[in-house]
Order: sequence, then structure tokens, then C-alpha cells
Amino acid sequence: MSLISLVSLPEELISLVILRLGDLRAQCAAACTCRLLLRLCSDPSVWKTVTFVLPAPMQSEALRRGLAHTERLRVATASRCMGRFCKSAGPAPGALMLAGCRGLTDLGAAALLAPCARLRVLDLTGMTHLSGVTLALVLRTFPHLEECTLRSCWQAPSGSASSASGSASSAGWAEGLPEQHALRSLDLSHTQIDHLELLRLMLCTRQLCTLKLNFCEQLREGGLRHAELPSSLASLHVVGCNFSGLFVRQLEDQVLSVSSDDSLMRDAMERSS
Repeated sequence: MSLISLVSLPEELISLVILRLGDLRAQCAAACTCRLLLRLCSDPSVWKTVTFVLPAPMQSEALRRGLAHTERLRVATASRCMGRFCKSAGPAPGALMLAGCRGLTDLGAAALLAPCARLRVLDLTGMTHLSGVTLALVLRTFPHLEECTLRSCWQAPSGSASSASGSASSAGWAEGLPEQHALRSLDLSHTQIDHLELLRLMLCTRQLCTLKLNFCEQLREGGLRHAELPSSLASLHVVGCNFSGLFVRQLEDQVLSVSSDDSLMRDAMERSS
């Protein structure tokens, strides 16, 4: 569809086309074509759900205006993650440049999330240079966040990992957690969280319904044996955590649904019998 034929449509239909563009880069490209599309692309409804694909050049003022309306944010990379997040010394002071970036560091995540006052759902899957500092920041900054996905953020939330953003270490990140948080779903699969960090996390997320810890190899069942899980927890995923069958059954006494190596094996045996 050409630009002329697009702008000749009723504004309601143009708005639907903009919503179907899929990612922030496409929406910003459309906004640069004419005043009508700029106005429609600036509508708060366009920004409620945002897929932010790196690398992408973007000035911080544009981010603040749009992301202030965002409720669901997913960050992804178009190519292999290199862990850069740079502030430009370009034409606009304070401009935020993602043109050479392949992933977010803790510093980059803080800058990107700063305008998102209405955030309810956050997905940072695959941002491999994040640490637990970002998780603590998210829980402190967004008290109404309902769902957070940090799957395959390999350094998150390991306290021993050095932050790629330039800070010396993310050690002690769990000490900065809020006393209470309304988070209902958390995915930390394929991260380096250990049992001490998980215990601190459980103390502040007492409304958690779903917790995914698949292939979190630093978890030790000895350290979790006497853990008090949130009474609200209905679904727990611990596939690849090398927990014993006895410990899995103890978890099943506390949680309605537990997915583990042991439970999957039992289900397979029941289906074959």
C-alpha cells in the first residue's frame, strides 16, 4: 500500500494499520512520513504494547513521551547480542542511541525503563548482560508490575557477576528488594540465581502465582528445604534443577502444580502404562 492510498483511508483504519506494524522501529518510520501519521503514531493507544527491537536509534525525548503510556514492553535483539548500550554525544544533548547495540546492560535497562510509569508486563528474554541489579530495580520502581520475564538473562540475577554497564559488581542486589510487591508471574529460567537470592526474593513477592526456575543450576535443594513459598503460588517450574524426587514431592505438598524432571518422568510412565 502506498503512502497516498494509506492516508486517504479513514483515521480509524489508519490507526489499526499502525497498531499492526508490530515493532517500535516500524511505527517510528511511519511517523516520519507525514504529519497525519506523526499524530496518529503519537496516540497513547499505539504505545500501550511495545516491542523494542535492538539495534534502533532513538532520542530519549521521543522515548519518554511514548513509553510513558506503555503497559506491556518486550525488548528483543535483531542480531547477536554484544552487550553494548551507548549514550550518544550526537546532535541532541542526552540523546539515547541504540544504533550499535546488541543487548541491554543494567545501565541501558534503567535508561529505557525510566519513562515507563504504567508498566504492567515486562519481557527482557535473552538480554544476556543483565544482572540482578535490573530485577531489583524493576521491583522497586514498578509496584504495579504483574508479570516479569528474565528468561535466559544468563547473569541475572547472579550476585557474583560483574555488571557489563561498568559497575564493579551486582553482589548484594537482593538486599535492595522492596518489602512487598504485587508481582504475580516471574520467569527466571536459565539464570544464575542461587538459593539465598531466591529466599530473599520470596520474602517480598508474597502474591506470586507462577514462578519459573527451569535450568537454574545454582539452586541447591538443601538451601531451599525449609523455604516458605508464597501461599498464593499455584505453578512452579523447576525442570533441569537437579532436584531429587523426594524434594520435588515436598514441593508438590506446597504448590498445586510442579513441573520438574521427576514429575515429567512420572507423567510419561503413567501414559505408557
